[in-house]
Amino acid sequence: MRKVVHSRHPDDVIDHVPVSTRRAARTRRLERLLRRHPVAVTHHDKMAGIIGDHISDKIRVFGRYEREELEALDAFVLTRLPGRRRCCVDVGANIGNHCLHFSRRFDQVLAFEPNPLAVDLLQWNLRANGIRNVTVHAVGLAEQASTATMSVVDRNLGASHLDPGPAAGSAAGDRVQVNLVRGDDLLLAEEVVDLVKVDVEGFELDVLRGLYRTLERHRPIVLAEALPAKIDPATGTTEVAELLAGLGYVPFEMAWRRRSRMKWLDALLTAVHGTRVRVLRRIERFDHRNYPMVVFLPQHDVPLLRQTAVSSQ
Repeated sequence: MRKVVHSRHPDDVIDHVPVSTRRAARTRRLERLLRRHPVAVTHHDKMAGIIGDHISDKIRVFGRYEREELEALDAFVLTRLPGRRRCCVDVGANIGNHCLHFSRRFDQVLAFEPNPLAVDLLQWNLRANGIRNVTVHAVGLAEQASTATMSVVDRNLGASHLDPGPAAGSAAGDRVQVNLVRGDDLLLAEEVVDLVKVDVEGFELDVLRGLYRTLERHRPIVLAEALPAKIDPATGTTEVAELLAGLGYVPFEMAWRRRSRMKWLDALLTAVHGTRVRVLRRIERFDHRNYPMVVFLPQHDVPLLRQTAVSSQ
């Protein structure tokens, strides 16, 4: 098998993040024991969730789901593009993990979530934390306004997804009828849109097609997951990436840079240095793997990141 070598790209942004091996080991133990021993996190937001649910359990252990990705987003993007903090659009808000994070960094957040159960939890979490700058829309976004059937995944509410084809009537068991609207119909008239986060389990292309004119007009930063099934191994790209490339967007990923290809040596060197090297790396070609958060930046924003590209240890 051919080894993939990541060379330094001029658009790479790097940072050195302190780590504690003891803390990491303790966190892993907490995660393994989670279902037997409740974990009370007192230094983060109040969050209602579902016991045994993937995202809810992660929040109980770490205080925030995808905490490292969100911290990297703050460090690499939001702090270096200070003008991008007015309006955030959260498509697939679920129970509010990202929404609460964004609410403290943007003047206004527009949250879209079609799953009634997730909407109830989202609204409770916003009220419990006194968040007043988030507007919740209990609908999904799509290329065209319609209704659809959503399959609700047991033990992983965030993996709930839209089934292909028309809606099949009223809710029954783990299937629920939801309303979809065209994003441009709601957002094109907004004065400004600075960031759009889309996490809709493979439905991202339809959402972005429905937001095409909004993206064209406002040029927001776009965050989107890239699933392996959506990556063409022959071309090393995705339909979402091609759509955004046509609008002048450049894809980046937030990753950890290994000091050695050997895992044991990488772990040893990380312990010796006391830091992990975090990288905002330009994606020239998508590997066949999951990308939890791809950061698509408008071309005119890329030079602004390169002005402060490196933080010392």
